[in-house]
Amino acid sequence: MFDEWRGTAVYLSSNTKPRVLQLLLVCDVGQKEVEAAEQAVAPLLLLPELKDCHVRLCSNPNTQLRQLAQNAALQASRKLAPEPASQSSCSRLLNLPRELRIRILEYTDLVARRR
Repeated sequence: MFDEWRGTAVYLSSNTKPRVLQLLLVCDVGQKEVEAAEQAVAPLLLLPELKDCHVRLCSNPNTQLRQLAQNAALQASRKLAPEPASQSSCSRLLNLPRELRIRILEYTDLVARRR
């Protein structure tokens, strides 16, 4: 199956203009089949820059496969991957005492008011 997909990608790469093709790749692999998922997305690098690309590698939530799919789609459309938030900025709220965190969060829609 992966050989056919690779052959299709080779054909598309020689018959497609950059920034024209929109591609949706769905290849549901098992949650622990990372190597198979990598084989599924590898041919995307053979294609010219895609107008848009979406990749799904697993029908169940899996962080590693989701990240692999997202990176492959971004590479195929030549978009930059979003920079991860720095750990220090994310955890500053968590460094505060619990009571203070609750008071801060009461000013957002994230916490229901106490009854």
